[in-house]
Amino acid sequence: MKPLKITKDRRRKSNLLKKLLVISILLVLFRLPIFAVLSLVGGLNIRELAKLIVILPILVPLFYLLRAGRVKSFDKYPVLLFILFTIVVGINYSLILNIFYSELPLTKNLRVFSIFHFFLIFPFFLVNLRLEKDDYRYIIDKIASVVLNIGGLLIIFEGLGYYLGWFTPEDTRNFLSGGIYFLRTNEYRPIGILADAAASGTLLAACTAYYFVQKISHFKISSKHIQRLKYRWSTIIIGIISVFVSGSLTAILILIITILLSMLIYSKSPLKAFYVSIAAILFFVCFRFLPTFDIYNYFLNYLHNTDKYIPIFFPSSSWDNFPLWGYHTSPNWNTGEFHLFDYAVKYGFLIFLPCFILMFSPLLKMTRLFPTSNQDKAPMILCLVFLLAIVHYSGFERWGNNYLYTLAVIMLFKKDTLSPTHIIAEKEANHRKYIE
Repeated sequence: MKPLKITKDRRRKSNLLKKLLVISILLVLFRLPIFAVLSLVGGLNIRELAKLIVILPILVPLFYLLRAGRVKSFDKYPVLLFILFTIVVGINYSLILNIFYSELPLTKNLRVFSIFHFFLIFPFFLVNLRLEKDDYRYIIDKIASVVLNIGGLLIIFEGLGYYLGWFTPEDTRNFLSGGIYFLRTNEYRPIGILADAAASGTLLAACTAYYFVQKISHFKISSKHIQRLKYRWSTIIIGIISVFVSGSLTAILILIITILLSMLIYSKSPLKAFYVSIAAILFFVCFRFLPTFDIYNYFLNYLHNTDKYIPIFFPSSSWDNFPLWGYHTSPNWNTGEFHLFDYAVKYGFLIFLPCFILMFSPLLKMTRLFPTSNQDKAPMILCLVFLLAIVHYSGFERWGNNYLYTLAVIMLFKKDTLSPTHIIAEKEANHRKYIE
């Protein structure tokens, strides 16, 4: 009975790890409203702690890895060597900048490089842990469900409050920041759980698209958590409305594109064309008549002034001025609306190149360079939403979003496995045969 006991014990540890990861990532995503409420109820100004909570999902797998006491071999998992190289280069480069540029304090360098280089400690730990593809689906499902059902309702409530005059955007900023977080003063849209309309809208769009694909897809491999967690249309509707209420035109258009595309590709209904047409009409109605934010006229403004806006969106300057290396106080290269690359332009593009390679790795799956499976559909769509958002507002490098994105990326490249329930059942059956 010893092998079976070891398997069950390992399963219990894996279940606890999954739950801790879900809780820690949700704490990062909801950190501002959580600590704002705690400060209000307790009368203590503890919002500063929200800055420290962002590393909690890194500490969880670190604890499990220390207990395991081993790291997977680099020759078998070369991606680990690549990640480790990127982390070390980022640390050394930030120290070098601090030495040669007095105007760059180390704290600022660490803050800049944390969301790119140092964050990679998280996937490094995850790859070394005993988590299967089904485990990643469980974690993402739970996070997406809470983000939509709670985060989605919060941004809807916020938008409704502005529309009915219950409170103002200034009231929301004062409640969330308390003078600690410097939120955009010109923001008049609902800013959501990430305190930014674009970042919150992109997160909600990604979770909605992911949840929608899970709903319409039919998995050949059954899973215990899939049977327990029923994907509900009500959650998807909340997600769609919340994205529209956010007023982020980029997130809205991406959501419409990805959902309609998913229906065309993944839906197995014989009435597929009819459903797609109905969905397109409903999206247009929401786009045209939702009163929280005048999205339709905002879109028309871009459409009627394309000559003015198109040059703003694209990078400008000659390739001779491209910042390959070194710190540039006033870089000549303009990234346009591709804000993900702003730091790369300022600190040198080459130092960020390994991070970008890892970030854009899902494109290998989307372009069919790597084999895709039925289980890859939903995480692929989630990654696609974040990648498309780069054309205007980058979103997957924000704290909270980056954890969710990384989980989806790792799930994409994990080999398909039987569910843990099936593995245990198969081991029990083999053990019974051995005894007989």
